[in-house]
Amino acid sequence: MKHKESYDTAWEVIPNLHVVSAMADMTKTEQTGTDAMVKKLSEKDKKSIAVQGRSLVSGVLWFRYRFRLQREAGDLNTTARCPVIENELNNMVKAGYINIPPTHHFKLDEDGLPKVTPRPIPQVSSERLSQIKSYIKENLQHQSTHWKHTVDWLDNLETSPAHQELWTAIRECHHRTMEDYTWLDHVLRTLELQPSRLLLFDIKDNLAPCIGRIVGTCDETSNSEDIASNEVKKLINQHHGLYVLISTIHTYYDKAVNNNVLKQRELRGTRVAQCLRVLVNAVSHANPAHNLDAEVFLSLKNRCDDITNGCRDGSPA
Repeated sequence: MKHKESYDTAWEVIPNLHVVSAMADMTKTEQTGTDAMVKKLSEKDKKSIAVQGRSLVSGVLWFRYRFRLQREAGDLNTTARCPVIENELNNMVKAGYINIPPTHHFKLDEDGLPKVTPRPIPQVSSERLSQIKSYIKENLQHQSTHWKHTVDWLDNLETSPAHQELWTAIRECHHRTMEDYTWLDHVLRTLELQPSRLLLFDIKDNLAPCIGRIVGTCDETSNSEDIASNEVKKLINQHHGLYVLISTIHTYYDKAVNNNVLKQRELRGTRVAQCLRVLVNAVSHANPAHNLDAEVFLSLKNRCDDITNGCRDGSPA
């Protein structure tokens, strides 16, 4: 059976419902005779239900009818009994007896009618959230301020996020971290091969903030002249060796700007590349390109894929 866009009630997706329709028209005074009426189902109807693998259908819908009569009589706790028929219907969906969209399930409305509604998207479990935070703190926080910001965001959450929200935040953090490392690597490799291209890069505004984010002194996520100036001042006291290298690079860069002769520019580009090589080696503890290959992140990604494909079961640890 092909999925429909939506269903108003269970009647639209369960076959052989003409049998139950007759029962649904009965009055409460006829309730005592309903058990006998079930027994009077024609052999043709019984065989049809059984052959189609839907022997549970008549029982579940019969329970629903009794549920309605008892509720109207005021002798049924609807809150307590609703999950029973919901579970029966949803178990039949899992068993393949009923076809509905994979992201939907049966839910009884206030009148006791089964409705096909979207299943709620599960939130990240506290266990998974704790594992991810611990992994970032122990393995990634030292690589970039961006990871520190992600931990701060996780610590300040009032409720657990959805899996896709968390995965998107982690990917965005990884992307921003890689931008700094990629920029450094690009400048270094370019100047080692073609030092005359020194002035193609805005080193004065970008280098100090980039290094500052990697070593954790810069909380800014963007670059500018003012941010660079403030970051150089921080590095004087907290990472003096890095400050010396950056200051030397700035000096060669300024000289290239003021005396833009090709031969001199090539010489200064070569010296900048040499200093930059030492600087990159000093801050690159590990290759961050493969950070998302960690099991804790792959598990989260797989969970997101499962949810996208229709799985709405509670989140495992």
